[in-house]
Amino acid sequence: MWPVGRHLRSDSVRRHYIVVPRHSLSSYGRRAFAVVGPTAWNSLSDDQRDLTLSTDSFRRLLKTVFRVLAHIQAIQRIRGIAFCALHKFAT
Repeated sequence: MWPVGRHLRSDSVRRHYIVVPRHSLSSYGRRAFAVVGPTAWNSLSDDQRDLTLSTDSFRRLLKTVFRVLAHIQAIQRIRGIAFCALHKFAT
């Protein structure tokens, strides 16, 4: 039985994952394009990693992801501001 989070090689190929190279520097190595690019690609959903998608379809899906992420961040920011305002009002 494989541990959770570990993928078989055939599963990685079928899902179009890219191997993320190991990095030795804890601060700069994580931010290197060779690490960030594959990490970002692997974080996409299976639908978005479909190699048969046209460029326009891929861009449309990616824009949707960015819009959702921006919306989530905006909600979190509003909640944080509201929490700070309530906390300040209570003290």
